[in-house]
Amino acid sequence: TLHDVPAAGELRVRLERACKVRVNVTDKSGTPLAKLDNASILVEIEPKDGPGVGKWSGSAEVKADGTHEFSGMPAGEYRLKSHPNPSNVGRTYVPEQVVKVEPNAPVIVTFKYP
Repeated sequence: TLHDVPAAGELRVRLERACKVRVNVTDKSGTPLAKLDNASILVEIEPKDGPGVGKWSGSAEVKADGTHEFSGMPAGEYRLKSHPNPSNVGRTYVPEQVVKVEPNAPVIVTFKYP
């Protein structure tokens, strides 16, 4: 799309390559896990410094093979969490993880449930 820019104005466009994070959820033996006690397992991702307006974040149920891929995200540091849905309030099922994502370097995160 072409837009006229006023002579006194300045328009800057910044393009960045998108990033991706692949999440694997397993049991302690390494077998893919999609449910825990008949509850679907969720994965969540948000900026390391917390969610907010204009910041990229997401959540999803893992597929039957215990995976989910977040893609189309900007580079940066992100906090990932996983828990069954529904889950017990205040209970940590697996430790959260913080990762740094960069273009052309997909990150793989594994949550191993006990």
